[in-house]
Amino acid sequence: MIRSSETLATRRRELLARCAEQRRTMTLHSRSLSQAMSKFDRAFALVARIRQHPGIIAGIVIVTLIAFKPRRLVAMISTSAIALRMLRAARTMVPIVQSWRARR
Repeated sequence: MIRSSETLATRRRELLARCAEQRRTMTLHSRSLSQAMSKFDRAFALVARIRQHPGIIAGIVIVTLIAFKPRRLVAMISTSAIALRMLRAARTMVPIVQSWRARR
């Protein structure tokens, strides 16, 4: 019985040490993730602020129309739409290519 208690105590200490190490690892990973996500948080806050003030959007549209000729603006928009479609297509292709490469 004493042998079993010692074994359990040793196992408990090992598990507690393992948990402490996992906590330290999680803390490090969460810090780096938090720093990476802070950029997205700022971007979302900016979008939320702009949504609350529709006058800002109207001002941006007017300034854009004044700064660029309408023909040039239409060309920019169509080029952006094509680039967006290509990006979406590329995103759908990534898992396919990854699975193909994994099989090789």
